[in-house]
Amino acid sequence: MKKTILFLLICAVFQSANTQTRIPNKLVISGTVYGYKFDPSVKILNKETGALEGSVGGVTLSAYKGSTKLSSVKSGGNGTFTIEVPLEGDLKLEYSKDNYVTSSFNLDLSNVPADMMATGLIFENIELALNNFVSEKTDDKRPFGKLTYNVSTKALAFAEIAYTDKKKLFGDNKDNTPLNLMNKSVKKNLENNNTPAAVNTDVVVDPSGNQITKTQKTNSNQMITEEGVVVEEAAPAKKLSTLTKLNLDNITSSDLESRQAEIDNAWKQLEQDKLMAITPEDFAIIQAREELLVAAEKELEDAKKYIALQQDEIAAQSFKIMLLVLLLVVLAVSAFFIVRYARQKTILSKELAAKNKKITESIHYALRIQQSVLLTEAQVKTLLPDSFIFYKPLDIVSGDFYWISQVDSKIIVAVADCTGHGVPGAFMSLIGNTLLNHIVNEKKVTDAAAILDKLHEGIIHSLRQAESEKNNQDGMDLSLCVLDKNSGSLQFAGAMNPVYMVQSGEVVTLEPTLKAIGGIERRKKLAAIGFESQTIKLEKGTHVYLTSDGYMDQFGGPEQLKFNLPKFKELLLSLKNKSMADQKNAMDKALQDWKGSGKQIDDVLVVGFTV
Repeated sequence: MKKTILFLLICAVFQSANTQTRIPNKLVISGTVYGYKFDPSVKILNKETGALEGSVGGVTLSAYKGSTKLSSVKSGGNGTFTIEVPLEGDLKLEYSKDNYVTSSFNLDLSNVPADMMATGLIFENIELALNNFVSEKTDDKRPFGKLTYNVSTKALAFAEIAYTDKKKLFGDNKDNTPLNLMNKSVKKNLENNNTPAAVNTDVVVDPSGNQITKTQKTNSNQMITEEGVVVEEAAPAKKLSTLTKLNLDNITSSDLESRQAEIDNAWKQLEQDKLMAITPEDFAIIQAREELLVAAEKELEDAKKYIALQQDEIAAQSFKIMLLVLLLVVLAVSAFFIVRYARQKTILSKELAAKNKKITESIHYALRIQQSVLLTEAQVKTLLPDSFIFYKPLDIVSGDFYWISQVDSKIIVAVADCTGHGVPGAFMSLIGNTLLNHIVNEKKVTDAAAILDKLHEGIIHSLRQAESEKNNQDGMDLSLCVLDKNSGSLQFAGAMNPVYMVQSGEVVTLEPTLKAIGGIERRKKLAAIGFESQTIKLEKGTHVYLTSDGYMDQFGGPEQLKFNLPKFKELLLSLKNKSMADQKNAMDKALQDWKGSGKQIDDVLVVGFTV
C-alpha cells in the first residue's frame, strides 16, 4: 500500500510539471534542481566526472536584467520550482544555495515574435545542477550557456558559452553536468511537444536550434524521413532491472571486475533511457533504477575495501597491535569455516551458534584492548575539569578515537576519524594512539603542526605506504588543539577536520589543512605535507568542540536528510548556557530525535571543554 501511494505521488509530481499555463509576455520555466559533486583538482588526477546526488530543496532562483532582479523563487523540498521570466530581451537566470557553487545561464528572448509574446512561452521539465564542492577555485558565477528563441524553428534552443581560461576544466562534454542536463532538457521538451510551437508540427530540432529533417512515424518502431530513408526509433525506457547482491564472505577479484562491468553497462543504458523518458511512469522507473545503481556501487565499493583489508600486510607494530592482527586472522578463519559448514550441512546449526558466540566474544575482547588505550571520562576530567566526551561507535569497536595528554603547562587534545569503522577502523586507531604517545609523551613535541607532520610520517612508515602505490593508502582525518594554561591561548592544527568554538554568542570555525594524515599522492613521492597551525587568545567561558563527521552525516528528520553542519552549529549555540554534562545529554537526545527509528551510519565522537 505504501509503495502504491509513493508511486501515485511521483506520478502527481510529473503530471503537475506538465500542466503549466501560458502567461502573456512571460516565459514560464518549471523543473527540478539537482546536486552533484565535481572537484576539478581531483578530476585532473583521477579522471573522475560529476555525478548527480539527488534533488536539492531551498535553492534560490532569480531572474536578472542587468543588475536588476526581476523575479525570484525557491525550490521545494523535492527540488522542484516554477519561475516566471518577462520576455524582455537579454536576461540571466541565476540559482544558488549555501554550501553550493552559484551557477547561471543567459536567456536571449529578443527574437520572440509579437504573437508568441502575446501568448507566452513555456519551458517544462528543465533539469538544473548545483556543484556541492565549494572552494576558492570554484566560485565562478559566469553563465555556462545561453537559452535562445529560434525564429526559424519556433523553438527554444541552448548553446554552451566557452571560456578560454576554463577549456581544461572538462576534458570531455560528458563531464559537464550542468551543460548535459540543459541539453537533455531542451531535447526532452522538443520530443515531448513542450516547445512553444511544437503542437501539430513534424519539424525536429537539435539542442542547438538547428532543423534536422521532417519525419513521420510508421506503424512499427521506425520513422521514415522526407528522403524515404527508414531509421530505427529509439527504444522507450526499459523496465526496472535487478542486480544481485554481492556475498562479501565469498568473493574474488574476478567477481568485482564482472560486477563493475555490469554496473557500467547499466549506467550507460540508463543515460540512454533518460533521453527517451516521457511519461510519469518512465521517470519513476528511471529514478528507481538510478537509486538501485547507486546502492549497487556502494555495495561494490564495500566489497573492494573488504578484499583490500584481507590483502594488507602489517608488520613492526606494538604488542597490542599484533594482538589485534592475530584476532583478525582468527575471525577470518572462523568466519570461513562457519559459512562453509552452514552451506554443507544444516545439522551444524549448534556448532554455528557456538562459533558466532566465539566471534562476538573475540570482538568484545578487541573492545577491551581499544578501551585500555583510551582515557576514561574521569581521567579526562583531571586534565579538563569542565568537559565531556560523547562517544557512540557504530559497531562494537570504533574507527574514531580521542587522545588527551599534558606536557608541562600544555594540554594536548586530539579527535581522529580513521579510515573505515568497526575492527579495521579500530586497528588504525591503535596505530594513531601509539604514534601520538611516542611523538608527544616521549619526544615532547607540543607544536600542533609539528605533531601532525610527524604523525603523517609515522603512518606512512608504519604501513609502508611510500614503498609502492599499490600499498595501503589508508589514514585518518584529525583535529588537534594545544591549550596553554599559562598564557590562556589555544593553538590549532587540523587534517581535514575543523574545530568549533562558541564565544561572544557566535560559533567560530578554525579551518584545517585540506590534507589527510597518511597516504602518498600518485606520481608524488614526497611524504611531507606541511600542516599549518593557528593560535587564538581565548576568552574566559569559551566552549571548544572537536568532532568527527559522524554526527553531521547522520540521516534522519522527516525527509531523511543529513543533520549537516549548519544544524550542528545551531545546536552548539543553543547549548552555550548549559553545563558540559547537560550539553552531552542534549547532544545525545538531539541525535536520537533526528535519527528516529533509522540506523546509525557512522561512528560518532564529540569532545567538548570550557576554558
